[in-house]
Amino acid sequence: MNRYCIVTYHYIREGDGLHGCAPELFRSQLDHIKNAYAVLSLPELYLAAKEGREGSFCALTFDDGCKEHVSVALPELQKRNMSGTFFVIGSTLTERRITMTHKLHFILPRMASVSIAAFLRDFSSGRIVVPEDQRMNPKRRFDDVVTANLKEVLIRMPIDERAAFIDAVWEKIGIDESSIADEFFMDVKDVRALCGAGMDVASHTYSHLGLDVISKEDQRREIERGQDALESVVHERSPLFSYPNGRYTEETFDILREREIQLAVILGARDVGREDHPLALPRFDANDIKKGV
Repeated sequence: MNRYCIVTYHYIREGDGLHGCAPELFRSQLDHIKNAYAVLSLPELYLAAKEGREGSFCALTFDDGCKEHVSVALPELQKRNMSGTFFVIGSTLTERRITMTHKLHFILPRMASVSIAAFLRDFSSGRIVVPEDQRMNPKRRFDDVVTANLKEVLIRMPIDERAAFIDAVWEKIGIDESSIADEFFMDVKDVRALCGAGMDVASHTYSHLGLDVISKEDQRREIERGQDALESVVHERSPLFSYPNGRYTEETFDILREREIQLAVILGARDVGREDHPLALPRFDANDIKKGV
């Protein structure tokens, strides 16, 4: 049977409550992929799927611009003569700012989800309640119900209100933003190292906002600023793109075309099909490999 799959990684590290892939597991996954698939770039894989080329093919992607993508993933890819596409967040790269999504990632190991949900209820004077009984978004399958719903409620909140709440929790816990940025996320030197190694580097927006819950103009601003921030470092614009949390609208497609984006990746946990839209290519999460990708 022909296979055309894209696999994505985020954190590649032990513990920390970040749903990461441990380095040793990452290495074994790369060995499995190399033995089972021909590893292609994203454009090559899309073309193989469109043509129905005989064989099993895989493209590797890395979201968020994590530091270990350079310190851990890059050497392992090079050892196996494998390529990857790295999607970097603009504000983290150029301003060393931590996005709201990632601030929550660092809050969760330090404060229980039920406590954060209770704090949110109090913060909003009882107006915002996180459901505890049923999963709001089935795509959030790697978290328990409360944690998944907390993330979903937050991403649907108005940006200013969400930012105020996240910052209030961040301050309550007492995390230093600059030290987190330096420890966990790529800097300019790291991105240039990826380019120098022949890897594809592309945008993951400017501040990692869910594009389906903001206006078209805000979407445009997020996409344009993300591309511009990366272009200021690598001096060229990539035709590839990754949606934060896989979220987009039909309007997003229009903006991506305006910005000359040719291929974009979402979630989906399935193979790329011949009829898939080039701006909505499905990917497997690294955690899906345990289930036999």
